Amino acid sequence: MMTTSAAMNHTESEMDVDQRNGGHVESEHAVRKRNTDNKFGTGENDPVPQNVPSIIDLKKILPKHCFESKLSLSFYYVAKDLSIVLLLYISKLAVEMLPWNILTIIYAPIYWFFQGTMMWAIFVLGHDCGHGSFSKYDLLNDIVGTFLHTLIFVPFYPWKLSHKHHHRHTGDIDQDEIFYPVRESDDDGKPFAPYFCFGAGWWVYLTRGFHPRRCRHFNPFDSLFVNHALGCTLSIASLGLWSLILCRYYSAYGFLALASHYIAPGKYQLKLKTDKL
Repeated sequence: MMTTSAAMNHTESEMDVDQRNGGHVESEHAVRKRNTDNKFGTGENDPVPQNVPSIIDLKKILPKHCFESKLSLSFYYVAKDLSIVLLLYISKLAVEMLPWNILTIIYAPIYWFFQGTMMWAIFVLGHDCGHGSFSKYDLLNDIVGTFLHTLIFVPFYPWKLSHKHHHRHTGDIDQDEIFYPVRESDDDGKPFAPYFCFGAGWWVYLTRGFHPRRCRHFNPFDSLFVNHALGCTLSIASLGLWSLILCRYYSAYGFLALASHYIAPGKYQLKLKTDKL
């Protein structure tokens, strides 16, 4: 039988719980969560852990072969992805040759989805070239990366430099040129780009960068690309050559074919890039 003193303490404890929760008794889950937060912290205003292993420490633990590129394997992925792109393109042409227009209409978004996904895969291969993980040969990485990124209209060399800058300053509010919050003192009062989530954010980033840290990837003399004007110029020139090829395609088959075969899946690929941004 509960004593009078114990009963009073029990009642007071219940009252304390009720008062902390606006008069509502806490569930068992809520009590467990509150106790966990008290023990480990909520993440807000908690001290930064000091005994965190460095990147070098982590790399020492992992097997060496995880950091060794294999040229044959790298080119296998290039050949595989480009073959899939070609097969998807041939399938689109085959469907368009059928006498039933309804099949062309139904297959179009399916093609755009899968071809756009493969364009993103090509971007990732070029991304590995930019990081130097495609092969141990810098010149080969630049050649393959320029070729692959040109196919999806990305200036490889300027992007490689800005991407390295991003990794060098990840999480730095004053240095990172892409993933950073804007201070109130730097806010120009303009609303954020309303078209950002529709694939255009990637083009905004390439052409002029994000306020207040501008980075113009189509300008080989941008301050971020100092001493790399030649490599940037060659990448941009390759885009000019690819533009001429696309113009010839337009002249031969019309804008509808160009839009359906290349621009629409490219648009989906841009959506994937923007989501990553």
